Amino acid sequence: MRGEIAERGWSVTTHTYGGSPVGYTLGLWHSYRFPEMAIFGLDKAESTEVLELVATGAAASREPIPAGQLVDLVEMPGAGLRLRQVDPSWTWSVLALARQFYSGAPEVPFLQLNWADDDGRFPGDEGFDERLAGLQPMMWLAADEHPEGRWTEID
Repeated sequence: MRGEIAERGWSVTTHTYGGSPVGYTLGLWHSYRFPEMAIFGLDKAESTEVLELVATGAAASREPIPAGQLVDLVEMPGAGLRLRQVDPSWTWSVLALARQFYSGAPEVPFLQLNWADDDGRFPGDEGFDERLAGLQPMMWLAADEHPEGRWTEID
């Protein structure tokens, strides 16, 4: 992983927490001072593909993608992807390898890539498909304000 970060500026890692897939970048902050990015609820191959495309686009443009922006670099059902600022209370729990990679570093910013349901609604939007609600945490909320569930049980 460190070799890949040294060579191209970032790496993508994927894990499963309690049966839920998690993918995120490592190295964007270190190499470019861009926020790291995380995505949830997609399988490992999809997570890797999405994160690679978005990170490659950001690195090529030399501009970080701002929170709140819709991203159309990836073909996704619904309305694509929306980036949301991750509350710092999540950084060292769910995103565990970030803790290891950035040990001793000050707060590292993360953006969460949220994907929409088939009707174009995102997590937290009124009418978002309840069957999909548990797949993506609402990490823009502080961890202690998040509805109880699998994501708040991770330490």
